[in-house]
Amino acid sequence: FFFLMIRRPPRSTLFPYTTLFRSEPDAAKALQQINAAFSRHAWDDRFVTMVVAVVDPHTHTLTLVNAGHMPPLLRSADGKVQEIGGEQAGLPLGVVDDYPYESYQRDLAEGDLVTIFTDGFSEAMNSDRELFGLDRLAELAGTQEVKSTELGPYILNNVRKFAGDFPQSDDMCLVCFGRE
Repeated sequence: FFFLMIRRPPRSTLFPYTTLFRSEPDAAKALQQINAAFSRHAWDDRFVTMVVAVVDPHTHTLTLVNAGHMPPLLRSADGKVQEIGGEQAGLPLGVVDDYPYESYQRDLAEGDLVTIFTDGFSEAMNSDRELFGLDRLAELAGTQEVKSTELGPYILNNVRKFAGDFPQSDDMCLVCFGRE
């Protein structure tokens, strides 16, 4: 499985970047190739944050490569929530053309759920201009009664309820997956 989360893509198509990614089996090297291709366009005022998540369905190994994005959240079977891959996180795409991205790997145990999100969730505001915040997001991600297939809508509905009629100020992208 390949999960790509891209923020603020350039106005041109991303087709050349996804083609490069599919031709390289090592996720960190693939991201280096994508970054080099992105950097060649000399968009000095543009960058992209991205998380690449690869799950091997046979070994249940999760590989993450993070280009300047907030660390994903992992909910273990016991309900504990932690950020993962933060120490290996690199720079956003387009900042340094030859940046050496690092992979984070771990086995997904039964009951583990991963939540990858953009800051539109944590920075959602209500009419009092109060931020939803990472603590609330982690609390929702840690709700044990919610299965992986239900976690995305559950988080989205709670963030929308919190924000009420206050206008959304940033993009919101959310990917939740796990091992049942």
